[in-house]
Amino acid sequence: MNLADKSILIAEDNPVSAMVLEGMLSSLGCRATTAADGLEALEQLEQASFDLVLMDCRMPRLDGYQTTERIRAHPRFAELPIVAVTAEQGQDLQRCLDVGMNQVLTKPVELESLRRALESWLRAPPGVFAEESGVIF
Repeated sequence: MNLADKSILIAEDNPVSAMVLEGMLSSLGCRATTAADGLEALEQLEQASFDLVLMDCRMPRLDGYQTTERIRAHPRFAELPIVAVTAEQGQDLQRCLDVGMNQVLTKPVELESLRRALESWLRAPPGVFAEESGVIF
């Protein structure tokens, strides 16, 4: 699958982790936008169209679990793929799925794992989530 020009939102509070994900996405041909926490991620979703969200679970102000719940509560984003990116293991992995994330990648994320996840979830035609709307969160 061609990943060129897919638009990915990275919700990640750690600048180094965000930079690593941005670099990997760039090497796959994707465009990346980074939000430093869940509230910024919601703002980005209001302002632009994204094909997929990479969601860190532990962030300040609004964590990945709460952010995903808010995203899933809006009909516009019912099908938006959300892939958790977390260092947590055990029960937190199930919690990711319970709140509506589609898949979990554990840190450190490997390029091949990221590529497979993107290919798996980005089969929908481009622009599926490009509806125009006002403030939604």
